[in-house]
Amino acid sequence: MTDETSNPLEFDRADRMRKSLRVSGLTVHEMAEYLGVTRGTVSTWINGHIAPSTQTMMLWAMRTGVPFEWLTDGVDTTATAPCPRPRPRWRPSSHRRRSRHRA
Repeated sequence: MTDETSNPLEFDRADRMRKSLRVSGLTVHEMAEYLGVTRGTVSTWINGHIAPSTQTMMLWAMRTGVPFEWLTDGVDTTATAPCPRPRPRWRPSSHRRRSRHRA
């Protein structure tokens, strides 16, 4: 029997770990080598059998390039951050366009 209160569209930690691997282009083998563990250990994490340590999650986030908060809690901190305003282009006065008119 399944839990009817859980949202099937919500991703759990294992889902986010798998997605971060896929998006980063890393393989299970490459991540295992990076973390100094076996492929089997990584497999238990991405299949949701065992939760990795906080330190492992930090390293995972750094290696895959995803926010730590999103990886651990599913909170996307980048979506709530305001977009930076574009900086105006600055040109030194010596680089101004010169008129092509000849006197």
